[in-house]
Amino acid sequence: MEAPDLQKEDAHRDEAHGDLAFLKTLVSQAPKAQVTAGQVFAVAGAAYSAQCFLYWLQIVFGWQWPGWLNVMVAVTPIAILVGFIGWVFWRDRNEASQGVATRALNSAFASAGLANLALCVVFGYVSATQQNFLIWLLYPPVSCAALGACWYVAFMVRRKLWLLGVAFGWWATAMALGFLIRNMGGYLLLLSVALLVLMVVPGLIMARSGKADEVGEPSADGAHKDLAFLKALVTEGPKAQRGAGQLFFIAGVLYGLQCFGFWVPIAFRLTWPEVAFMFVGFAPTALFLGAMFWMMWRDRKDSMHGAATRAINGAFASAGLANLSMCVALGYVSASEKNQLIWMLYPAVVSAFQGACWYVAFVVRRKLWLSAVSAGWFLTAVTMGFLIRDLGNYLFVFGFALFVLMAAPGYVMSRAGKGG
Repeated sequence: MEAPDLQKEDAHRDEAHGDLAFLKTLVSQAPKAQVTAGQVFAVAGAAYSAQCFLYWLQIVFGWQWPGWLNVMVAVTPIAILVGFIGWVFWRDRNEASQGVATRALNSAFASAGLANLALCVVFGYVSATQQNFLIWLLYPPVSCAALGACWYVAFMVRRKLWLLGVAFGWWATAMALGFLIRNMGGYLLLLSVALLVLMVVPGLIMARSGKADEVGEPSADGAHKDLAFLKALVTEGPKAQRGAGQLFFIAGVLYGLQCFGFWVPIAFRLTWPEVAFMFVGFAPTALFLGAMFWMMWRDRKDSMHGAATRAINGAFASAGLANLSMCVALGYVSASEKNQLIWMLYPAVVSAFQGACWYVAFVVRRKLWLSAVSAGWFLTAVTMGFLIRDLGNYLFVFGFALFVLMAAPGYVMSRAGKGG
């Protein structure tokens, strides 16, 4: 009879050891990780900003570059960044920089890289198959939106207002690039300035503040905030997880049914009245908003406004804001170009951002099934790009993904939250 209790005690002891290891690496490694990340951002921003500026000069002055110069301008920033990253790895090879905290600090930006990789495949494939360079020009706004999401997560965790300013700067850039997509000069100049202001400058700030944290002494105020964070993590974490899981479950079911509702008449060649299409189009959103407001009313007396709740919700909230900026950009370009295909890229963007969110959840929570959900969303994004001209299968894949990769994980989260 006592064996199960002993097993539970061992499990709790192992979990406690893991949490203590996390806190230890948070103190010892976070400043180093921040310095390194800041240096990489500064170098990347400077290299790609210079590249955009050179292309802008070429357009403004009508320069005709020889082929070798075009290749050099295109390749040099990549070579500089890859070389610098390699040098950083070599420089820090003897430092213990692969702990839990380092992975957690880097997860948001790593997830943005994975999302950008998936969307690079999507936009590149669609642009090539449709022979439409305009579609490829939509890729930088997507990258800007993803960067905005990353900096928003950083703001939620670090609680520094300037990080929020950087996030909104990237989202504003994403929308502005959409509006300037037919003005190549303005497009390139804006992107060049954004890379300087929103990547180089924040990178330098991160590098300098990280060095200061390495040599600085912990303050009493900082200790109080850290203790408050840990208290909120214990008391609010399960509540936040339960509420988020319920929302994911409801959203996955409703919008999954919506996709299948549009798929059925295509697959079976049915003719539905217009009112049926209107119902399928608007009912899921109305029901979801109703459920969301009901949950807000239900939980209005629960104290879930601490740092832990903000950290848990940060990744998914940032994805929502990034999706909003891309909705504006893609919607404007699709309407102005009268090209429905461009709007069809939006669900693929949503899928990639979902993959990024679940990747952050995997790094923080250390649950393998979360990594499977993340990989599933990235795979969905790429698949939808390949199926963009096959509307029936496109809708089926997205509907299936919403059930398997949103509703099911949401149910698991809601049950785990109750257990917490």
